Amino acid sequence: ARHGVGGGRPLHLIFLGPSGTGKTTVAGLLGGIYAALGLLDSGHVVACRPVHLAGRDQLDVERRVAGMVEQALGGVLLVQEAHLLDRVPAVVNELLRAMRRRGRRLMVVCSGLAPEMEGFLAGNPAFRDEFQRTLEFEGMGDRDLVRLFQSYAERDLYTLDEELRVELMSRFERLRGDPGFAFARTVRALFEQTVARQAARLAGADVNAATVARLTARDLPESPLEQMMGDFR
Repeated sequence: ARHGVGGGRPLHLIFLGPSGTGKTTVAGLLGGIYAALGLLDSGHVVACRPVHLAGRDQLDVERRVAGMVEQALGGVLLVQEAHLLDRVPAVVNELLRAMRRRGRRLMVVCSGLAPEMEGFLAGNPAFRDEFQRTLEFEGMGDRDLVRLFQSYAERDLYTLDEELRVELMSRFERLRGDPGFAFARTVRALFEQTVARQAARLAGADVNAATVARLTARDLPESPLEQMMGDFR
């Protein structure tokens, strides 16, 4: 039945977890599943952050929220870093109104860091009650991150030497302390930088196909410490 879930509307969901753990990807997968089940028209995802919904005044907030909701009708409205909604209560109230009024035609997913989201939702019980389920996303371990790096490499027909694997383990262990660490996004960025450095290293050299296809530890971008030491040379 088209409206057989959640009292006549798709399930609105809370996603908890750090950046780069697949929350946006899962929102897209769920949108597709809901569309296949006939619960959504298209299942497309429209992503935004609280800053995109905050306005100069109440009328501006209403216009921005209505515009984003209209784009998401038939699919998923994904509000990323939703714990920051705590700073814009007018947006929370307008989103709540939109969910109650248009909830049959879209699924709203709010994602953010677990502690901050839990605090925000505790302070906004009426908003929290619109969400019927919470999903928690865990970060990957260092070995999983190396495997993800390897999967990117294999997809693009590269191989990794063993020294690079060892260095990757050490690099990911250190990177976890960086506030900007974002699991899959960090791995993807590191892979792309490594490929670019390998291409620059081999540019103009007389090398065979096996060499071109092999990534080595020296192709990794310099760590912040190495960059700093280089500045003193």
